[in-house]
Amino acid sequence: MPTQFVPSPNLLGREAIAVARDVDYQGVVVRVVPPEYLIALYLQPQARTARRRERAAMLLELPSLNRPLLDEIPSKYGLSF
Repeated sequence: MPTQFVPSPNLLGREAIAVARDVDYQGVVVRVVPPEYLIALYLQPQARTARRRERAAMLLELPSLNRPLLDEIPSKYGLSF
């Protein structure tokens, strides 16, 4: 399973980790950051690479995406799409 470690160098990263959910993956409990926070993390200037823009675009297609939360997070941290 592809894995990505989320650093917490700022308030957004710390909030993303704080709201991560515990998920059982083959008997191992892992913490998973909600997609709305991953998108916001990818919008940060220091994280805006082509690959992360592609990942954000894929996440934006999720039917279960919480659009109000997705609008709230970037505006809270001064980010734009």
